Amino acid sequence: MTRLHVCVLTADFPRTGAPDAGAFVHTLWSEAQSQGAKVNVVAPTRYPIRATRSGIESGLRVSRPGYFTPGVAAPFAAHRRRWSLRGWTNAAAASVAGQELPDVFFGQFLFPAGQAASLLAARFDRPSFVEISENSTGIDGWFHAHSKQEVQDLLLSFTGIIAVSDELAAMLTENFGVPAGRILVSRNGIDHRLFAPGGPRAEEEPPASHQPIRTVTVARHHPVKGVQLVADAIDSLDGVRGLFVGDGPHPPTGDRIELCGSVAHDRIPSHLRRGDIFVLPSTSEGCANAVLEAMAVGLPLILSDRPFMHEIADESFATFVDPTSSSEIASAIAELAADPTNRRERGKRARETAMQFRIDDRAKAILSWMSGQPARSGRG
Repeated sequence: MTRLHVCVLTADFPRTGAPDAGAFVHTLWSEAQSQGAKVNVVAPTRYPIRATRSGIESGLRVSRPGYFTPGVAAPFAAHRRRWSLRGWTNAAAASVAGQELPDVFFGQFLFPAGQAASLLAARFDRPSFVEISENSTGIDGWFHAHSKQEVQDLLLSFTGIIAVSDELAAMLTENFGVPAGRILVSRNGIDHRLFAPGGPRAEEEPPASHQPIRTVTVARHHPVKGVQLVADAIDSLDGVRGLFVGDGPHPPTGDRIELCGSVAHDRIPSHLRRGDIFVLPSTSEGCANAVLEAMAVGLPLILSDRPFMHEIADESFATFVDPTSSSEIASAIAELAADPTNRRERGKRARETAMQFRIDDRAKAILSWMSGQPARSGRG
């Protein structure tokens, strides 16, 4: 395959102060580059947080042009959002204009990056691609400053769309008329060199009886992720403690929380290995990377009983619960906490299933698919 030059536009990329932000974006394109692609990342940053700069970051060439945003709060939220998107896109365009033109523009995700990818593709006569991994909350956000017709026109402008789940692919076709041939369903992948079993749970003997059972939840601290429900559940159980890796506007509170905060992505495996059970009762997801990472480490799972979870996990290693019921979550935790043999067996099956989700396979599939798409550029 001819070496593909990809310009990745993203608002979600690791940075100082937020080392875990967009870590999966970095992982994907680092892998793509290791497979021979030439990758430039453009990640505009609002003033005055960071001055304009570019350089090599963790092996990838990254440009961080500055842009001004008035914020998206009321009043005039829709207008503010449009102004912010315009500033973001103009900053990205100025950065791209000073570089060697890529073969394709890739937006991660629809707003603002996909919108910018489509506009730049039209300006420079190049194909454009976008990844759609938004949960329903993110999809609702598409309409904050745009009509359904505007969103549809944007989606139809892309040469191709990568969707992380069958559910999202069906939504694109049924709700927006995107031809199925322009959609690649490619679920998230894991770097199995980083996420692998280890620690006390990998040993044959269970931990000593006096040690607490630890649940692990890796998620943004937001009601849609159910983190407070998990904290409420463990508060009702003796001998259970919780690790909550992530940040956000609504951190969980409770008396049995051992850890609550954000960590760099390469430290997440060590926190997963400290745990005995992974719990994520979210009510909306695309394809939850955190679930795949927990599976790769070999943890049994407690997940929301929703279609997006059933796409990547099954009952041989996951317990599916009502994501609105802390008592149901607590019962599922208690059942696994009382049965170390079941935890180990479920963890092994989770690990075996996780091997289907590999970042190297995903990067190869995306690069191959983009290279083979018909030459449609911009908004045609």
